[in-house]
Amino acid sequence: MKIMHVVVAVAISALLQGVALAQDAAQYPSRPVRILVPYAPGGMTDIVARQLGARLYESWKQPVIIDNRAGAGGNIALEAAARASSDGYTLMLGNVTTNAINPHVYAGVMRFNPLKELTPVTVCCEVPQTIIASLGFPPKTVKELVEFARTNPGKVIFGSVGVGSSPHLDTLKLIRLTGVQMVHVPFKGGAAPILTSLGGGEIHWSFMNLSLAHSFSKAGRVKVLAVAMANRAPELPDVPTMAEAGFPGVGSPQWQAVFAPAATSKATIARLHAAIQEIIQRAHMKDFFARNFLTIIPNKTPQVAAAYVNADSERWAEIVRENNISLTD
Repeated sequence: MKIMHVVVAVAISALLQGVALAQDAAQYPSRPVRILVPYAPGGMTDIVARQLGARLYESWKQPVIIDNRAGAGGNIALEAAARASSDGYTLMLGNVTTNAINPHVYAGVMRFNPLKELTPVTVCCEVPQTIIASLGFPPKTVKELVEFARTNPGKVIFGSVGVGSSPHLDTLKLIRLTGVQMVHVPFKGGAAPILTSLGGGEIHWSFMNLSLAHSFSKAGRVKVLAVAMANRAPELPDVPTMAEAGFPGVGSPQWQAVFAPAATSKATIARLHAAIQEIIQRAHMKDFFARNFLTIIPNKTPQVAAAYVNADSERWAEIVRENNISLTD
Protein backbone atom coordinates (compact mmCIF):
# COMPACT_ATOMS: atom_id res chain seq x y z
CA MET A 1 0.00 0.00 0.00
CA LYS A 2 2.85 2.36 0.81
CA ILE A 3 4.30 1.81 -2.67
CA MET A 4 0.92 2.58 -4.24
CA HIS A 5 0.66 5.76 -2.17
CA VAL A 6 4.10 6.84 -3.36
CA VAL A 7 3.20 6.15 -7.00
CA VAL A 8 -0.03 8.11 -6.66
CA ALA A 9 1.81 11.00 -4.95
CA VAL A 10 4.40 11.09 -7.72
CA ALA A 11 1.69 11.04 -10.38
CA ILE A 12 -0.21 13.86 -8.69
CA SER A 13 3.01 15.87 -8.34
CA ALA A 14 3.81 15.40 -12.01
CA LEU A 15 0.26 16.39 -12.95
CA LEU A 16 0.39 19.53 -10.81
CA GLN A 17 3.79 20.43 -12.23
CA GLY A 18 2.43 20.02 -15.75
CA VAL A 19 -0.55 22.23 -14.93
CA ALA A 20 1.78 24.87 -13.43
CA LEU A 21 4.00 24.83 -16.54
CA ALA A 22 0.96 25.19 -18.79
CA GLN A 23 -0.28 28.14 -16.72
CA ASP A 24 3.18 29.76 -16.81
CA ALA A 25 3.33 29.38 -20.60
CA ALA A 26 -0.16 30.85 -20.98
CA GLN A 27 0.82 33.89 -18.91
CA TYR A 28 4.26 34.26 -20.50
CA PRO A 29 5.82 36.77 -20.41
CA SER A 30 4.83 38.38 -17.13
CA ARG A 31 8.13 40.21 -16.59
CA PRO A 32 11.10 41.52 -18.67
CA VAL A 33 12.75 39.19 -21.19
CA ARG A 34 16.49 39.32 -21.91
CA ILE A 35 17.96 38.59 -25.35
CA LEU A 36 21.69 37.84 -25.30
CA VAL A 37 23.69 39.02 -28.32
CA PRO A 38 27.14 37.45 -28.84
CA TYR A 39 28.73 40.59 -30.29
CA ALA A 40 29.17 44.28 -29.57
CA PRO A 41 26.52 46.75 -30.80
CA GLY A 42 26.52 47.71 -34.46
CA GLY A 43 26.69 44.36 -36.27
CA MET A 44 23.85 42.57 -38.04
CA THR A 45 23.07 40.21 -35.15
CA ASP A 46 22.73 43.18 -32.82
CA ILE A 47 20.59 45.10 -35.32
CA VAL A 48 18.19 42.18 -35.82
CA ALA A 49 17.99 41.58 -32.05
CA ARG A 50 17.03 45.20 -31.42
CA GLN A 51 14.35 45.13 -34.10
CA LEU A 52 12.88 41.95 -32.66
CA GLY A 53 13.11 43.31 -29.13
CA ALA A 54 11.24 46.49 -30.02
CA ARG A 55 8.47 44.60 -31.78
CA LEU A 56 8.15 42.01 -28.99
CA TYR A 57 7.76 44.84 -26.50
CA GLU A 58 4.90 46.19 -28.58
CA SER A 59 3.21 42.78 -28.54
CA TRP A 60 3.91 41.76 -24.96
CA LYS A 61 3.91 45.14 -23.16
CA GLN A 62 6.90 43.78 -21.27
CA PRO A 63 10.45 45.19 -21.56
CA VAL A 64 12.83 43.26 -23.80
CA ILE A 65 16.44 43.88 -22.79
CA ILE A 66 19.20 43.48 -25.38
CA ASP A 67 22.28 42.23 -23.53
CA ASN A 68 25.50 42.36 -25.61
CA ARG A 69 27.96 39.72 -24.35
CA ALA A 70 30.85 40.00 -26.79
CA GLY A 71 34.01 37.92 -26.54
CA ALA A 72 35.49 34.44 -27.02
CA GLY A 73 34.08 34.20 -30.53
CA GLY A 74 30.54 34.37 -29.19
CA ASN A 75 31.07 31.69 -26.54
CA ILE A 76 30.51 34.05 -23.59
CA ALA A 77 26.94 34.64 -24.73
CA LEU A 78 26.52 30.97 -25.65
CA GLU A 79 27.49 29.80 -22.18
CA ALA A 80 25.37 32.45 -20.48
CA ALA A 81 22.37 31.30 -22.50
CA ALA A 82 23.05 27.62 -21.82
CA ARG A 83 23.40 28.27 -18.09
CA ALA A 84 20.31 30.49 -17.86
CA SER A 85 17.09 29.44 -16.19
CA SER A 86 14.82 27.51 -18.54
CA ASP A 87 11.82 29.74 -17.86
CA GLY A 88 11.91 31.54 -21.21
CA TYR A 89 13.09 34.86 -19.77
CA THR A 90 16.64 34.57 -21.14
CA LEU A 91 17.01 33.99 -24.87
CA MET A 92 19.86 34.33 -27.34
CA LEU A 93 19.97 35.62 -30.88
CA GLY A 94 22.61 33.33 -32.34
CA ASN A 95 23.92 32.86 -35.83
CA VAL A 96 25.71 30.40 -38.08
CA THR A 97 29.09 31.01 -36.45
CA THR A 98 28.05 30.87 -32.80
CA ASN A 99 25.52 28.05 -32.95
CA ALA A 100 26.50 25.93 -35.96
CA ILE A 101 30.30 26.26 -36.12
CA ASN A 102 31.57 27.03 -32.60
CA PRO A 103 30.34 23.73 -31.14
CA HIS A 104 32.79 21.95 -33.47
CA VAL A 105 35.69 24.42 -33.36
CA TYR A 106 35.69 24.61 -29.55
CA ALA A 107 34.46 21.07 -28.89
CA GLY A 108 37.54 20.10 -26.88
CA VAL A 109 37.43 23.00 -24.45
CA MET A 110 33.79 24.00 -24.02
CA ARG A 111 32.38 23.31 -20.55
CA PHE A 112 28.98 22.81 -22.14
CA ASN A 113 27.47 21.53 -25.39
CA PRO A 114 25.44 24.25 -27.12
CA LEU A 115 23.95 21.73 -29.55
CA LYS A 116 22.37 19.89 -26.59
CA GLU A 117 21.95 22.67 -24.02
CA LEU A 118 20.30 25.21 -26.32
CA THR A 119 17.28 24.66 -28.52
CA PRO A 120 16.26 26.68 -31.59
CA VAL A 121 13.03 28.62 -31.14
CA THR A 122 12.88 29.93 -34.68
CA VAL A 123 15.17 30.87 -37.54
CA CYS A 124 14.49 34.48 -38.50
CA CYS A 125 16.46 35.38 -41.59
CA GLU A 126 19.66 35.07 -43.57
CA VAL A 127 21.84 37.56 -45.45
CA PRO A 128 24.33 36.98 -48.31
CA GLN A 129 28.06 37.58 -47.93
CA THR A 130 30.28 39.88 -49.94
CA ILE A 131 33.99 40.50 -50.26
CA ILE A 132 34.81 44.06 -49.27
CA ALA A 133 38.18 45.80 -49.32
CA SER A 134 39.88 48.92 -48.06
CA LEU A 135 39.73 51.83 -50.50
CA GLY A 136 43.53 52.01 -50.50
CA PHE A 137 43.95 48.33 -51.40
CA PRO A 138 44.93 48.21 -55.13
CA PRO A 139 42.92 45.15 -56.32
CA LYS A 140 39.49 45.92 -57.78
CA THR A 141 38.36 42.32 -58.36
CA VAL A 142 38.67 39.02 -56.51
CA LYS A 143 41.05 37.70 -59.18
CA GLU A 144 43.23 40.79 -58.74
CA LEU A 145 43.13 40.23 -54.97
CA VAL A 146 44.36 36.65 -55.44
CA GLU A 147 47.10 37.70 -57.84
CA PHE A 148 48.20 40.50 -55.50
CA ALA A 149 48.43 37.95 -52.68
CA ARG A 150 50.37 35.58 -54.96
CA THR A 151 52.98 38.21 -55.77
CA ASN A 152 53.04 39.51 -52.19
CA PRO A 153 52.98 36.31 -50.08
CA GLY A 154 52.14 36.89 -46.44
CA LYS A 155 51.51 40.60 -46.89
CA VAL A 156 47.77 40.67 -47.60
CA ILE A 157 45.76 40.95 -44.36
CA PHE A 158 42.15 39.80 -44.05
CA GLY A 159 39.84 40.15 -41.07
CA SER A 160 37.07 38.01 -39.62
CA VAL A 161 34.90 37.88 -36.51
CA GLY A 162 37.09 35.10 -35.13
CA VAL A 163 39.06 31.94 -35.79
CA GLY A 164 36.67 29.30 -37.07
CA SER A 165 33.92 31.80 -37.91
CA SER A 166 32.11 31.35 -41.21
CA PRO A 167 33.96 34.30 -42.85
CA HIS A 168 37.26 32.77 -41.72
CA LEU A 169 36.32 29.33 -43.07
CA ASP A 170 35.10 30.85 -46.35
CA THR A 171 38.45 32.63 -46.69
CA LEU A 172 40.32 29.39 -45.99
CA LYS A 173 38.33 27.83 -48.83
CA LEU A 174 39.48 30.63 -51.15
CA ILE A 175 43.07 30.21 -49.96
CA ARG A 176 42.92 26.45 -50.47
CA LEU A 177 41.55 26.89 -54.00
CA THR A 178 44.23 29.39 -55.01
CA GLY A 179 47.25 28.34 -52.95
CA VAL A 180 48.07 31.90 -51.86
CA GLN A 181 49.32 33.03 -48.47
CA MET A 182 47.46 35.66 -46.45
CA VAL A 183 47.50 36.89 -42.86
CA HIS A 184 44.40 36.45 -40.71
CA VAL A 185 43.43 39.02 -38.08
CA PRO A 186 40.50 37.83 -35.92
CA PHE A 187 38.44 40.59 -34.32
CA LYS A 188 36.43 40.59 -31.12
CA GLY A 189 33.02 42.21 -31.07
CA GLY A 190 31.57 41.31 -34.48
CA ALA A 191 31.53 43.27 -37.73
CA ALA A 192 31.83 46.82 -36.38
CA PRO A 193 35.59 46.77 -35.54
CA ILE A 194 36.35 45.06 -38.86
CA LEU A 195 34.62 47.83 -40.77
CA THR A 196 36.51 50.44 -38.74
CA SER A 197 39.84 48.77 -39.52
CA LEU A 198 38.98 48.48 -43.21
CA GLY A 199 38.04 52.15 -43.28
CA GLY A 200 41.37 53.02 -41.71
CA GLY A 201 43.34 50.75 -44.03
CA GLU A 202 44.64 48.61 -41.15
CA ILE A 203 43.49 45.42 -42.88
CA HIS A 204 42.98 44.85 -46.60
CA TRP A 205 39.78 42.85 -47.02
CA SER A 206 37.12 40.69 -45.38
CA PHE A 207 33.97 38.73 -46.02
CA MET A 208 31.07 40.86 -44.80
CA ASN A 209 27.29 40.58 -44.90
CA LEU A 210 25.68 42.44 -47.77
CA SER A 211 23.70 44.79 -45.56
CA LEU A 212 26.72 46.35 -43.85
CA ALA A 213 28.86 46.09 -46.97
CA HIS A 214 26.35 48.08 -49.01
CA SER A 215 25.92 50.68 -46.28
CA PHE A 216 29.64 51.32 -45.88
CA SER A 217 30.23 51.19 -49.63
CA LYS A 218 27.49 53.73 -50.23
CA ALA A 219 29.15 55.97 -47.62
CA GLY A 220 32.43 55.72 -49.53
CA ARG A 221 34.29 53.89 -46.76
CA VAL A 222 34.95 50.52 -48.44
CA LYS A 223 34.68 48.94 -51.89
CA VAL A 224 32.76 45.77 -52.72
CA LEU A 225 34.60 43.29 -54.94
CA ALA A 226 31.97 40.54 -55.26
CA VAL A 227 28.72 39.22 -53.83
CA ALA A 228 28.13 35.58 -52.85
CA MET A 229 24.72 35.38 -54.51
CA ALA A 230 23.19 33.50 -57.43
CA ASN A 231 22.54 36.83 -59.18
CA ARG A 232 23.92 40.35 -58.85
CA ALA A 233 22.39 42.54 -56.16
CA PRO A 234 20.12 45.15 -57.81
CA GLU A 235 21.58 47.80 -55.48
CA LEU A 236 25.12 46.88 -56.65
CA PRO A 237 24.60 46.21 -60.37
CA ASP A 238 28.27 46.65 -61.24
CA VAL A 239 29.51 44.18 -58.63
CA PRO A 240 29.91 40.61 -59.97
CA THR A 241 28.83 37.47 -58.20
CA MET A 242 31.50 35.13 -56.83
CA ALA A 243 30.72 32.78 -59.72
CA GLU A 244 31.24 35.59 -62.24
CA ALA A 245 34.45 36.47 -60.41
CA GLY A 246 35.70 32.92 -61.02
CA PHE A 247 35.08 31.43 -57.57
CA PRO A 248 31.68 29.72 -57.51
CA GLY A 249 30.65 28.23 -54.17
CA VAL A 250 32.87 30.51 -52.07
CA GLY A 251 30.92 32.56 -49.53
CA SER A 252 28.12 31.34 -47.26
CA PRO A 253 24.86 33.05 -46.26
CA GLN A 254 24.60 34.14 -42.63
CA TRP A 255 21.47 33.17 -40.73
CA GLN A 256 20.10 34.56 -37.47
CA ALA A 257 18.01 32.47 -35.07
CA VAL A 258 16.53 32.72 -31.58
CA PHE A 259 17.61 30.09 -29.05
CA ALA A 260 16.46 29.17 -25.54
CA PRO A 261 17.84 26.83 -22.86
CA ALA A 262 17.05 23.26 -23.89
CA ALA A 263 14.93 22.52 -20.81
CA THR A 264 12.49 25.34 -21.61
CA SER A 265 8.97 23.94 -21.79
CA LYS A 266 7.57 23.07 -25.20
CA ALA A 267 4.60 25.30 -24.51
CA THR A 268 6.83 28.34 -23.90
CA ILE A 269 8.94 27.52 -26.97
CA ALA A 270 5.79 27.27 -29.08
CA ARG A 271 4.51 30.59 -27.71
CA LEU A 272 7.83 32.27 -28.48
CA HIS A 273 7.95 30.77 -31.96
CA ALA A 274 4.45 31.99 -32.77
CA ALA A 275 5.15 35.50 -31.45
CA ILE A 276 8.38 35.93 -33.41
CA GLN A 277 7.03 34.42 -36.62
CA GLU A 278 4.03 36.75 -36.45
CA ILE A 279 6.37 39.72 -35.99
CA ILE A 280 8.71 38.94 -38.89
CA GLN A 281 5.73 38.61 -41.22
CA ARG A 282 4.50 42.14 -40.47
CA ALA A 283 4.70 44.59 -43.34
CA HIS A 284 7.13 46.99 -41.66
CA MET A 285 9.41 44.10 -40.62
CA LYS A 286 9.38 42.75 -44.16
CA ASP A 287 10.37 46.23 -45.28
CA PHE A 288 13.19 46.29 -42.71
CA PHE A 289 14.45 42.91 -43.91
CA ALA A 290 14.28 43.96 -47.57
CA ARG A 291 16.14 47.22 -46.91
CA ASN A 292 18.89 45.25 -45.19
CA PHE A 293 19.04 42.46 -47.79
CA LEU A 294 17.74 39.94 -45.28
CA THR A 295 15.66 37.00 -46.49
CA ILE A 296 13.01 35.60 -44.13
CA ILE A 297 13.51 31.87 -43.52
CA PRO A 298 10.17 30.07 -43.28
CA ASN A 299 9.88 27.54 -40.45
CA LYS A 300 6.38 26.66 -39.37
CA THR A 301 7.38 24.98 -36.12
CA PRO A 302 10.33 24.97 -33.70
CA GLN A 303 11.05 21.45 -34.95
CA VAL A 304 11.52 22.74 -38.50
CA ALA A 305 13.85 25.43 -37.15
CA ALA A 306 15.86 22.81 -35.27
CA ALA A 307 16.18 20.66 -38.40
CA TYR A 308 17.47 23.69 -40.34
CA VAL A 309 20.09 24.55 -37.70
CA ASN A 310 21.19 20.94 -37.18
CA ALA A 311 21.63 20.30 -40.89
CA ASP A 312 23.78 23.41 -41.27
CA SER A 313 25.78 22.48 -38.18
CA GLU A 314 26.58 19.08 -39.68
CA ARG A 315 27.70 20.74 -42.92
CA TRP A 316 30.03 23.08 -41.06
CA ALA A 317 31.38 20.23 -38.92
CA GLU A 318 32.74 18.64 -42.09
CA ILE A 319 34.33 21.93 -43.19
CA VAL A 320 35.94 22.37 -39.75
CA ARG A 321 37.40 18.86 -40.01
CA GLU A 322 38.67 19.51 -43.54
CA ASN A 323 40.55 22.59 -42.32
CA ASN A 324 41.74 20.84 -39.13
CA ILE A 325 40.57 23.71 -36.92
CA SER A 326 40.41 23.05 -33.20
CA LEU A 327 40.82 25.80 -30.64
CA THR A 328 42.10 25.23 -27.14
CA ASP A 329 41.17 28.61 -25.64
